This record gives sequence, C-alpha cells and structure tokens, in this order.
Amino acid sequence: MELPLAVGAEVRLISLGGSTPVVIKGNVLSLEPLQLETTFAAAAHVRENEDVLVVRQTPDQVWRIASEFKRAYFEDERWICELEPTRSWMIDRRGAPRFSVDVPIEIGFVTDEEGEPIYRVAQGTVENMSVTGARVRVDTDIPPGALLHVTFQMQYELEVKALAVTEFRLQEGTSVGICFVEFLEDGQYHLHEFLGKQAA
Repeated sequence: MELPLAVGAEVRLISLGGSTPVVIKGNVLSLEPLQLETTFAAAAHVRENEDVLVVRQTPDQVWRIASEFKRAYFEDERWICELEPTRSWMIDRRGAPRFSVDVPIEIGFVTDEEGEPIYRVAQGTVENMSVTGARVRVDTDIPPGALLHVTFQMQYELEVKALAVTEFRLQEGTSVGICFVEFLEDGQYHLHEFLGKQAA
C-alpha cells in the first residue's frame, strides 16, 4: 500500500484502546515496514495488535492511516514503533457545508515546556462548524499543528467529543481553525444530528 508519508515526516500516533486517548508525537523512521521513532515513553504501553491511527498534517491536508500496532522497543535512547498500515484516507476540510453556531467548547492540548509535556485546557466558543471542522474563538495561544481533545456541549443536551488538529496557519485575532480527526463515543452521530437541525 502506498502511504502519504515520507521518512522524517512528523506524525501523531493515536491509541484509543484505553479510557482516554494516548497521543504520541514521533517521526517516520521507515516506510517498509512502517516504523516510527519517538521519545515518548507512552509508546511502551500501546498493546500489540491494537488498532491505532497515524495522523499526518501538511499545510493543505490531513491524512489518517489506520494501522495495527505490532510492537515497540527501546533503542538508542528512543522508542521504535512498528506498524502494519491497513487503510489511509485524506480529510477534505472544505467539502462540507458550514453553519454559524454559538457553542461552548473545551480544548485540551499538550505544550512542551522546557522539555516536559504539559497538558493544558482552554475554554472557547465555536463560531462556525461543519462535519469536518470548526472555527473556534479562544483567548489561549494554541500552536498550529497541535493535536487537540475537544468537547462541545451542544443544545438539545448533546455532547460531542473528538480529536482534532489545528490548522498550520492560525486565523487572525483570537480564532483558530480545527479539523476533526477522530470522534469519540457517539460524537459523530451527535454532531450530524446537531448540524441536521441547523440545516432544517
């Protein structure tokens, strides 16, 4: 299978096997077999044969590569993860209609402070939304390309949880564009239900 990756490319490995998603930042070490290298010790805790996602973002596209996690081993002061890709697809961020909304959002993301990963939480408001992404007004500085854990509290008592990435170029002012990567629990169903009511 031809992969939308190159050796050295920065990617995120997402494990959804536990109660909360585990996100591992790394780089592509080889394509055949697919290997990633990372300094994140969490790689040691991903289970063998677990279904995982590899996310690659460029300024114009977001790619998801569904994979089976084979193993992780420690070598030369970094973890090497071996994966077997099963499917890849591109997320079209502009292919779905957007709706103006006013929805509260909670954004969790990791920042690197003096070499230590620190988990931060920011509050914001969604200004417009589609099934593939949203524009969010937030006062906190969120770096472009960051992987986010987002929770929307919709009206009609619907809650949407998802993983998303920020766009490489931040919007002007205090708004940022995000692209959904993976919905958690019934998040995708709830989002479609909510946007269906906006379109009615």
